[in-house]
Amino acid sequence: MAKKQSDDVLGARELTTFDFCVIGSGAGGGAAAHVLTSAGKNVLVLETGPNPFPDLDKAGPLPPGLHSNDELKYQVRGFITPFADLEPRTFRMTDTESATIHSDVNVLPKCVGGAWSHADMKTPRFTGVDFEMVSAMQRAKDANPLLEVPGFFGDAASANWADWPFSYAELEPYYAEAERVMGVSGDESNPFAPPRSTPYPMPAHEDMYLAVLLRQGAANTTFLGASTRASIPPSPSCSDRPAISAARAAASGARTTPRAPRR
Repeated sequence: MAKKQSDDVLGARELTTFDFCVIGSGAGGGAAAHVLTSAGKNVLVLETGPNPFPDLDKAGPLPPGLHSNDELKYQVRGFITPFADLEPRTFRMTDTESATIHSDVNVLPKCVGGAWSHADMKTPRFTGVDFEMVSAMQRAKDANPLLEVPGFFGDAASANWADWPFSYAELEPYYAEAERVMGVSGDESNPFAPPRSTPYPMPAHEDMYLAVLLRQGAANTTFLGASTRASIPPSPSCSDRPAISAARAAASGARTTPRAPRR
């Protein structure tokens, strides 16, 4: 991707001092920058990677982004992939092993918006039972003494499970706030979805082709098919949703250092 000199800095270029510095512009860093800038703070966001969102810091609807369904761009040309030789990552299974270089650095791509922007921004909520897996499994075991589940009971040594320190009900208002900021779209068609205190901020849009195929397959099983939703707007008219505001807030007063990927 060709890089202009102006791409090196996005947002309020006149700022020289900042109240906070956020490392990374992904889901976590972008959300933190949004909260801080909304509170009137000057925030510097540092990102090492290209910017796939042209005119991110300009007013008005965003033009089409540079992410696409071109697999060659990602898998062969390294659109958002770090150089493995220059930025190697090491991996080991235990603390007694010597770490070796992991050749697939795409497990942590680099770009403005982070890996989240490359992952279609899928934002499903955990369900209530996800927060109390140990307790739920124990209740199932009490009701069915012969029950054995990988990672639990007789196989407990193979995994490390613990209940969360809070419940879904306690976290639900924060789910709702995060969905509002991101502009999550959806409807009530998923029969397995946990209860909500607020409706989806954005209307449901057309399903991805993969979701259509999965639903067709699920219809031929004993399971109910449910749609796969994402926080991607159904039309350009929704480009002023809070998610864009959050991204632009992160860019406001943000000094990014996008890196031109190899061609």
